[in-house]
Amino acid sequence: MLKNKKIIIGLIVFLVLIFLVGSFFFIRVLTSRNKLFFSNYKVSQEKVFSEEYDNIFEEVNIISDAADINIIESESNKVKVVIYGKKDNVEVSATEKLNIKIKKENCKFICLNVEASKVDIYLPKDFSKKIKINNNYGDTNIDSFSQSDVELSNACGDILVKEVRNAKIKDSYGDIKVEKMVSGEIDNECGDIYIGEVRDIKTHNSYGDIEIEKVLAKLDIENNCGDISIDNVVLDKDSFIKDDFGDISINKTNQVFISAKTDMGDVQINKNYRKSLVTLEIKNACGDIRVDN
Repeated sequence: MLKNKKIIIGLIVFLVLIFLVGSFFFIRVLTSRNKLFFSNYKVSQEKVFSEEYDNIFEEVNIISDAADINIIESESNKVKVVIYGKKDNVEVSATEKLNIKIKKENCKFICLNVEASKVDIYLPKDFSKKIKINNNYGDTNIDSFSQSDVELSNACGDILVKEVRNAKIKDSYGDIKVEKMVSGEIDNECGDIYIGEVRDIKTHNSYGDIEIEKVLAKLDIENNCGDISIDNVVLDKDSFIKDDFGDISINKTNQVFISAKTDMGDVQINKNYRKSLVTLEIKNACGDIRVDN
């Protein structure tokens, strides 16, 4: 009798797991809005568009279903666009704005042997206009454009930015790396976030680590599950760090007051300046807090 009960309990647990996995997959299908499901992802090498423009556009705007997108720094004063993929999937209009639209291949649900497009845009190194990219699947890479603002949205793929002025970045599944910017807002659902140097940063991550080399003015950081590590913090405005599950560590700070609390874990702050006009508040639900200032 006891043996039968164990078998029944095991079967119930197995069926519940199957139900949960199936429900998750079903929800993803419903919320995908007929987006592409890749089973074998590769990037096309067939060039279907190549054009140079004398005009320095007011904005570069790319909307893509599936493509690797590269914004490349160029010594030329002209703008060059090179696209690989299928000609029927590409739309380009060049007036005051450079608008590029990349459509997905015509298939439903699970697509086998899918080729994503590739978009290479060469911009003058002093390009100072806005760059907007909305990409469903594929990686996005942007070279150094220190005078440009970028707005990037990615559903599935990594984002790499070498240098921009201001950045607003959102990713659902993939890593985000920004080497240098003045200010930024970064939101990631699943993936690591790395920032080299920034003056003012606001970032949220659901699942993944957050690593920042240097903050020069203000920070507002939240993480649901993952470590937060910052090498050097120089604050002139009140700032905030919050984590639910993960360790928080800071190597260096200027003379600020640090208010730190964790529900489960240890708190270690080497130096604290209670008379400072600037406060760094750190909260953790489960994990250690360490500041080696």
